[in-house]
Amino acid sequence: MRRIICSFAFRFCISSVPNQSHIPLYSESRDGKSAGYVSVILRDSRRQKTIFVLGSLALRSGVLPWDMSSSVAPNQHPNRLIAALPLGMQHAFVSKMELVLLRKQQIIYEQGEPITHIYFPCSAVISLMMMMENGSGVEVATIGNDGFLGVPRYFGEGFAFARGIVQIPGESRRMRSDLFVQELEGNENLRERLRRYAGAQLAQLARTAGCNRLHAAEQRCARWLLMVHDRTDAKEFPLTKEMLADMLGVSRTSASLVLQSLEQQAMVRVTRGKITILDRGRLRSAACECYQIGKETVDRLLS
Repeated sequence: MRRIICSFAFRFCISSVPNQSHIPLYSESRDGKSAGYVSVILRDSRRQKTIFVLGSLALRSGVLPWDMSSSVAPNQHPNRLIAALPLGMQHAFVSKMELVLLRKQQIIYEQGEPITHIYFPCSAVISLMMMMENGSGVEVATIGNDGFLGVPRYFGEGFAFARGIVQIPGESRRMRSDLFVQELEGNENLRERLRRYAGAQLAQLARTAGCNRLHAAEQRCARWLLMVHDRTDAKEFPLTKEMLADMLGVSRTSASLVLQSLEQQAMVRVTRGKITILDRGRLRSAACECYQIGKETVDRLLS
């Protein structure tokens, strides 16, 4: 009886939302295996955006009963790096991937661990965190729908140089590292596209090193908020003081003062567990020059 009720409720919700499509996704554990449940996602099929998570259905076997390869039309792909590929190449490339749902604060891999999969975020945002022995860390790169996680594999290195952690939950395409290497070996056009992004990420790493040392926490916070907005096209997203403190490499007190200052200037609104951008123009003025330089670099390389 419970299955019948759930099935009826699911069909009713899907049919009552016009112009939407539902895509089954699965959340994964850190070893790359299925966590044993499927989340049903409502997406706007025209804008390629997630509307909301409808619910989770338990799986006994952990094996998906759906074909994941056709969930997103290649010519409408939300990952800009994939979308920049020729259509035929997009289809072949995406067909070797899975669509996964990444959870907030999910650690994809730790610093020094093997890179088993390459991630091409669609709506999720991932941070590369440089961690110290005492557990402290700071963000050195932000990865969203403009690129991919796993750049060391492009250069032939199989281990992560930083922790990969999900800051903004959402969807991502995922490919096994061995398949990724095979694709690189057999496709010069793809290698060139990914090389340009890899170069952009190296530039971001160098820029962030200087930014973390020379710019004030408020400037860096404004830069990060703008980068997330660019990669999600959402004015509201989850953010806690703890998350911000970790990313900026400052104390919780300092992170709280930064958010308080931005809120007093009517740039953002901070509520429990989330933040809303109110005035992007003023936020851009508050950010350091690193934001504009980084944005221009990515846009140029993906054009």
